[in-house]
Amino acid sequence: MKRADLEESVLTKAFEVFESSEIAQGWMTAPCRALGGATPRSLLLDDRGFQLVMRELHAIEHGLPI
Repeated sequence: MKRADLEESVLTKAFEVFESSEIAQGWMTAPCRALGGATPRSLLLDDRGFQLVMRELHAIEHGLPI
C-alpha cells in the first residue's frame, strides 16, 4: 500500500474511534507513548508501522491497556 493509502485508512479508523476529525488529526501528529514516543503519522512508512498504529487504535477503541 502507498503511504497516502495507509494514512487514509488510519484517519478513517481514528475518526471512528474519536468521533471527531479534529481529534483524529491531532492524534495522528501527537507523540504516542504506546508507539515508543513516535507520532502515528511517522510510522506509516510500511505495513509494519500501519499494523502498529491500527493495533493502538483498536486498543483505544476497546479500552485496552496500552
